[in-house]
Amino acid sequence: MTYEKAVRDNDKCFRYKLRMRILVAEGLLQTYCQYACRKKNEVLDLRFKLYGENPDEGETL
Repeated sequence: MTYEKAVRDNDKCFRYKLRMRILVAEGLLQTYCQYACRKKNEVLDLRFKLYGENPDEGETL
């Protein structure tokens, strides 16, 4: 069943389940992006401590 069919058939339960799946997927994506950003900053800090390299403009957030 697609979302459009659920709307046509007024199947609110199915529409709710689809919305919850979308919210979970968005939450996972957001969490992954935050994790990747945190790890990138850790790598930049380690490069600075080990080699004295200042990050390029494009590498910092």
